[in-house]
Amino acid sequence: MFQIFTDLAAWFVFDILGLSPETKLGDALHFFVEDVSKIFVLLVVMIYLIALIRASLNIEQVRDYLAQKNRGIGYLMGSSFGAITPFCSCSSIPVFLGFTSAGIPVGITMSFLLTSPLINEVAILLLLSLLGWKFTLIYVLVGMT
Repeated sequence: MFQIFTDLAAWFVFDILGLSPETKLGDALHFFVEDVSKIFVLLVVMIYLIALIRASLNIEQVRDYLAQKNRGIGYLMGSSFGAITPFCSCSSIPVFLGFTSAGIPVGITMSFLLTSPLINEVAILLLLSLLGWKFTLIYVLVGMT
């Protein structure tokens, strides 16, 4: 799936610009072009998905539901949503801005913003395989707290 970014970066850097893949400059520029294009596509997709969710979601209903809960449950819900979403910090910002513009309390949105890049599936799987389930559980609990 991501091979297209590698191929396009190789075409641009090695064929169009004429750099060699054996040089540090060619390798670094290839890496830069490949990752910038991946991040750009990710941001465009995330922005459109968030806009679609915002258009189809009744914001007042979500805000009223979260306002009815006490603070601890709201923070737990915000950090739980942040933990299960596969967002990095660059894609968490548009979600955070959507939450704040919807009137969701700042504490709940901050708990989402802090937990989202901290706890992700890759980190959990790596910690689980390298350090065991006890350490991973402590990591997740501390991250959500």
